[in-house]
Amino acid sequence: MPAEKYTKAYLSERLPAKIKEHLRSDNLDPTRLPSFEYLKSKGFQPRGLTKAIQRHFDADMTLHEFLREQGLGHGSDNWPTEHEETIKPFVFS
Repeated sequence: MPAEKYTKAYLSERLPAKIKEHLRSDNLDPTRLPSFEYLKSKGFQPRGLTKAIQRHFDADMTLHEFLREQGLGHGSDNWPTEHEETIKPFVFS
């Protein structure tokens, strides 16, 4: 029997890192979830990923829900810089 391609460890540790690296190298917005077409173009199999996620985590979970839980697709509450002069014009009191 062949080894499973998408193990639980791969899904929770390697997959998010690989997707983030692809987004970074393509200069794409990391706060937006990648489309299925984008994932396919990078060699991922969205249907296989979704089935593996449902098998290992939650039978009703979608690929995008899983990626959100792994920290992709939403912005952080932290500023991307600590430089006070850069932040000051954006802070409203």
